[in-house]
Amino acid sequence: MSERTVLTKDDLDAVLKRIDVRAPFDDWKWQFHSAVTEGGWLVWASFWRADAVSGSMGNGRSRGELVPAGSTESTVVKTAFLLLEVTIKHEIMEAFHIDHVRLFDPHLSLEQLKTGRTPKQNPAVTVFMHVSGAHPNEQTIHEMVSKATHDIAAQAGG
Repeated sequence: MSERTVLTKDDLDAVLKRIDVRAPFDDWKWQFHSAVTEGGWLVWASFWRADAVSGSMGNGRSRGELVPAGSTESTVVKTAFLLLEVTIKHEIMEAFHIDHVRLFDPHLSLEQLKTGRTPKQNPAVTVFMHVSGAHPNEQTIHEMVSKATHDIAAQAGG
């Protein structure tokens, strides 16, 4: 018995719709998406989870993977599995901390990985997180520091 070949985007989407993700990750509300690209389709997953930086609930998006036109259904399903596997690993890397420091940062550039140099965190973020126990995003802290700087300048008559 030969396996079905995926020849159209409709064929691809029909296979992706047959996939469901169950506990413990079913509450992430996984969905698979596709877009036509040269030679096949770009496939990615979206999901609902707490953001690792802000803590607020929101949509996440996996990286995209190419499924060549003419692939088998097995290739499509295994690609979807790969997307979940890589995405969950990415989220775990973001969530894993020791002493309030992320140990494994999936966002480091190739240069940072090669040299071992990582971007320096704004000291205001570090102090705020240590004092408050909160983990706001960099933009929130930047806004707080800017406002505090403005308020201090205003009080000084500047």
